[in-house]
Amino acid sequence: MSFRVGLIGAGGIAQSHLRAYEKLKSVQEVTVCDLNESALSKAKSFTKVVRCTEHVKELLRDPELDWIDVCLPHHLHKDMVIRALQSGKDVVTEKPIAKTVREADAMIRASQETSNSLYVSMNQLFFPYHQRATELLKEGALGRVFLSVFHIMGNELSTMNDRSHWKGTWDRAGGGVLIDTGYHALYMLLHWFGRPRAVTALAKRIIVGPDNKGDDNTGVLVEFDDMIATLAFSYSITTEAWTEKRFIYGTQRSLHIQDSTVQPLVQYEGGRRRVLMRGNPKADHPHRLSVGAALKEIFTCKRSGRPSLCSPYLAFDALRLAEAAYNSSRTGRRQNLLWE
Repeated sequence: MSFRVGLIGAGGIAQSHLRAYEKLKSVQEVTVCDLNESALSKAKSFTKVVRCTEHVKELLRDPELDWIDVCLPHHLHKDMVIRALQSGKDVVTEKPIAKTVREADAMIRASQETSNSLYVSMNQLFFPYHQRATELLKEGALGRVFLSVFHIMGNELSTMNDRSHWKGTWDRAGGGVLIDTGYHALYMLLHWFGRPRAVTALAKRIIVGPDNKGDDNTGVLVEFDDMIATLAFSYSITTEAWTEKRFIYGTQRSLHIQDSTVQPLVQYEGGRRRVLMRGNPKADHPHRLSVGAALKEIFTCKRSGRPSLCSPYLAFDALRLAEAAYNSSRTGRRQNLLWE
């Protein structure tokens, strides 16, 4: 079975989706929709792109399309996903699932009511180092995990300081670094350790100028029954290259994970360092590779009928955690998390 995909939004992350579709045997052809002529022009360079249009209604009415892939700013996810589901299509959308928990709930209900599938491209689930870490945690190889420390340090000052750019705005993005890039760390935390009990956070705009922008630096403390996690995210690091690190500490061993093809996956035991996996410096960055791996897994799961890791329910829980962290920062209070 092969699929015909309608891609809505051709800029930014959509380029990674199009590169993935070029390699996926399960995707036969792609129709691209965007209002930006330059973005459409770039999309035409991909061999599986058979048509470009500026008309969303035309795309959603096309009976030849099986899927809609939504690569739009956060505030546009809800309405576009619901329209696509109601048009009879299965849908994959970029992360975060939506701008607010209320919006995400409406999207999931639309999927249930229409019996059409909804997936969220949470690509870091498919980083090779992350997948190996998942295996080790399932095996109990680290012993009892009691502490996790996640860092994302990057530079997004150009878009964050552009008042007109949607990135980092409260009204269009739902916040700054926490809900945007920090969202990756949140769903990985949930994937590895399950639902936490409470969250305490400080999300501040410290370096960025425009007052319509959200947090550029955020610290989060997440409480589990028998573990704590500390998360630090920044969009204002200019002194070094972008880095993402995950440290997981257990009673027997610890794991050091970096989002890199240069740095290896490292395990420590009794003070001894052991390399578990090595990246290939000549390979694509894990981010690009993982976008394709996530889409491949989604289409494979749809064909086989098995659940996907890119579940809207995991995406919903990550958004709940982000929203609770923002509430903690606003109120200055620890937020208890009550899960259904």
